[in-house]
Amino acid sequence: MQVARAAPAPAEESYRAAESERSSRRLDSRRLYLPTIVIAGLAAWLSYRGWTALAQTGVARSFDAGRYNLAGPVVLGFVLTVCVLEQVFPAQRRPLLARGHLLDSATRCSTPCS
Repeated sequence: MQVARAAPAPAEESYRAAESERSSRRLDSRRLYLPTIVIAGLAAWLSYRGWTALAQTGVARSFDAGRYNLAGPVVLGFVLTVCVLEQVFPAQRRPLLARGHLLDSATRCSTPCS
């Protein structure tokens, strides 16, 4: 005795359509993205140029000469900028004297500068 198959239910058809759409999206996401390739090529070229420039004077001498000139002020400026931006544009709004603000301020004040 053979049982006739019923037509697929609408829910099953929509499920199959969604599956085929997901698989086509997966294939699209594996394609190479041109701006990414350009940025990687530019980074490789800049690395080569930097390496050749450092090879003329010596890598160790270049690092020793510029080690302390700009590193400190740049890092301090970056940290200060991030702290100000966190206060101006917080991820989640909190009252001014919230526990997180107080803890952040206490940590900043208690950390020794060395």
